[in-house]
Amino acid sequence: MMPTSKPCLVNVCGFTPRGSRRRQPPYARRHADRLRDPQTSVWVVVGTGCWEWARERERSHVALVCPAGTDPARYDWTACAGHDPILLVQGGATDGNQVRALVEALMRDGSTRILTQEGTRYVAQEVPDVA
Repeated sequence: MMPTSKPCLVNVCGFTPRGSRRRQPPYARRHADRLRDPQTSVWVVVGTGCWEWARERERSHVALVCPAGTDPARYDWTACAGHDPILLVQGGATDGNQVRALVEALMRDGSTRILTQEGTRYVAQEVPDVA
C-alpha cells in the first residue's frame, strides 16, 4: 500500500469538538470586516509589549494579539487562514516556547506560511500517512 499525504498541523475542516470551543484571539472581532478580504496582510504580535504594538497600529494594520504568558493553542486562529504569509512580530520580551506554540497553533488552524520580523520562515509541509 502506497503512503498518502496529510497536511501537518493543519485542521483542514475547522472542526472543534463540542464543549471545547476556543476563543478568538484579541482584536480578531475588531478586525472582522478586514479579515474577510483575503488580500489583507495579518500581523500576529506576541510578547510583553504586544498590546501596545497592536494599539499603536490599530488603524493601519490588522494585528491580532497573543498575550505574553498565555497558551496560543487555547485560541482559534482560523481568522488568519488564507492570509499567508502571516507576519509574526515579537513585541517586547518573548518566550521562545510560546512563539513555537503560536506557530503550531497558526498552522493547526489553517495558516501555511509564517514570516517573522527576523526573516525566519515557517512553512506547513505534507507528511506521509503511514497508516
